[in-house]
Amino acid sequence: MDVDSIAGSTVGKTSIDVSPEKSLANTYRYKTAASVTLPLYNDVLTSWTTWDGVAEITATTGNDISIAEVDASLKCKKVGKTTVVSKAE
Repeated sequence: MDVDSIAGSTVGKTSIDVSPEKSLANTYRYKTAASVTLPLYNDVLTSWTTWDGVAEITATTGNDISIAEVDASLKCKKVGKTTVVSKAE
């Protein structure tokens, strides 16, 4: 899964683009930190934050951000990671 981060419309926010898009039955979850370790296939991502695939995310420029596609049991099916670019002041 490819994940891209560009500066959002508000200071401290990033806009995320994911391709390919998730399957209709699945949802997205994300994690951002100085360093994010990618989960393995079928890892359960209960501690990750739910994301609707559209809303800008509050994140720090230079940190990692990982987006995962999960099934109804929150099991990771696809994942991608990139470096955050958020809007500066």
